Amino acid sequence: MDALGCVEEYLKDVGNPKEDLEFFFSRIEKLFKERQTYLEIAEEMESLFRKRGYELAFPINLSRNNEAAHYSPSFGDGRKLGEDLVKVDIGLHKQGHVIDCARSFDLSKEGKFKEIIEATKDALKNAVKEADVGKKVSDIGKTIEEIISSYNLRPVVNLGGHGLGRFSIHEKPFIPNIEKFEDLIEDNSVFAIEPFATDGLGFVREGNLVTIFGFENEKPLRNNLARKMLEKIRERKKLPFSERWIMVKGDIREKMALKELTDKGVFKSYPLLSEEREKIVSQCETTVVIKEGKKKTVFETWRY
Repeated sequence: MDALGCVEEYLKDVGNPKEDLEFFFSRIEKLFKERQTYLEIAEEMESLFRKRGYELAFPINLSRNNEAAHYSPSFGDGRKLGEDLVKVDIGLHKQGHVIDCARSFDLSKEGKFKEIIEATKDALKNAVKEADVGKKVSDIGKTIEEIISSYNLRPVVNLGGHGLGRFSIHEKPFIPNIEKFEDLIEDNSVFAIEPFATDGLGFVREGNLVTIFGFENEKPLRNNLARKMLEKIRERKKLPFSERWIMVKGDIREKMALKELTDKGVFKSYPLLSEEREKIVSQCETTVVIKEGKKKTVFETWRY
């Protein structure tokens, strides 16, 4: 199928998700006031996505403060809500066609994260305006960098937007948050623009915590439990998943089976990403669709 056919299929399957996304983010905001733990919020929201007819392209990310990405609660996670800046990254799909959107929430009483959140909203709004057919990704990155810098903050340079494919959340082009790279925005394409701002150095590093995984390669497995885990996620192809989705209790036997899968390279891991100097990070993201030169966003995240 050619690029135009792929985009037409995407639009047919995804439809107009704006109302659902508005509802999801509104519901999350209420849960921040009603619930005690991140795990309770994650489980309730993932259930809600499915009830509304979506599958998950990746586990809901609830990264807080200096954490930029890849924090999704797992078994026994007692992390409680505090006066945090929480980045809610939602990845959904229908028939493998991915919607990727994110918002930052200020849970502090005095609104101390308002400006850093506004920086990424402002950057996303203007970056979307730049994202036309034939435009260099460096021009989009330049816009993001200039706007975030105008808030006396720094863009996170080793994170950015990305193309979206069927059953794939990271395709070309990479859309940087700084003026870099010469790839062009192509007609009949789907991609995410994803500014991150920080009051730190502008770099993220991998940590030791891993709760999100993805299928990588088929390998012989001796452990029967490991084989069962692999079977649970085959239909996801290479879309990431939570360890919660393939375990029952999260006990030592299941942990050992998961270790075998990662050690053998059957599963890849997505470690928690945190700002280099443990400084605050905000995020704002939407999915952009271009069909025959006409651009639309699935959700104007910056308006909320």
